[in-house]
Amino acid sequence: MDRDSWVNDPQRFLDVISANPVMEGGILYGLEVSPARNAREFEAAGLVAGDVITAVNGSPVSEISDYRDLLAEL
Repeated sequence: MDRDSWVNDPQRFLDVISANPVMEGGILYGLEVSPARNAREFEAAGLVAGDVITAVNGSPVSEISDYRDLLAEL
């Protein structure tokens, strides 16, 4: 995975990862990820379909309001 390419090109991030919200008690708990169009890069990032991302660098996903903030945390 090339971190800089994801940060500098958010569309590439979206080409690699498809994410769906996981709710718990009506509150966002995390994001369940699956490969989008680029499964090889998804796997190279160490991700497995069905993984649920609950935090990025210690910041709960529920507190991240913008995907650009998520990319910056990566």
